[in-house]
Amino acid sequence: MVQQLAVKTAEKMSKYGVIEEKSCRICAYGLELFFSSLAGVVVLIFLSAVQGNPHSWIPYLAGFVPLRLSGGGYHAKTHFRCIFTFSLLYLLVLTIGHSFPIPAAVWPVICLINLAIIFLFSPVEASNKPLKVSQSTTNRRKSLFLGVINLFGCIPSLFLQSAHSQWVNMYFSGSSIAGLSMLLAVINNSNVERRRLHEKVG
Repeated sequence: MVQQLAVKTAEKMSKYGVIEEKSCRICAYGLELFFSSLAGVVVLIFLSAVQGNPHSWIPYLAGFVPLRLSGGGYHAKTHFRCIFTFSLLYLLVLTIGHSFPIPAAVWPVICLINLAIIFLFSPVEASNKPLKVSQSTTNRRKSLFLGVINLFGCIPSLFLQSAHSQWVNMYFSGSSIAGLSMLLAVINNSNVERRRLHEKVG
């Protein structure tokens, strides 16, 4: 559905001279990613409103998006699965955070584990979209920088008043989910490679 919408939009843009016909395919791919991301954000806003935390998606995405863009992560096979997984994880974070708020003293430990994941695996490449060496190096530096900033940034949060604790928790939850996504991607890529080797041997 997302892909079809992107293709039709790109074709309309080409028809009316907004883009050149030769750029239609590239534009459609970019629109596909944009529409998929937009749908994910809309779902997050909806879930936040339903849970009674209408602004919690803001710090969550602030923690998740930069690390995801630089460090990579798990990619579902379809946009629907991607949006569903993304939304489900967010809903779990909201529910657990409301029922069992993570103490501020625990975040340095979680951020340290997250930094270790970044150090070991970042950037995690999609199996069908390998990065150039220069881009891989740049992304690794960015993700390590973010990991270090998060680690040292969580220390002042120990002294914040409870009024700000929810925003802090959502921010670090977002960055932690990004780290978890990297780990899942590594496991998934390993399984894919193992199946390929098995098929060659077979």
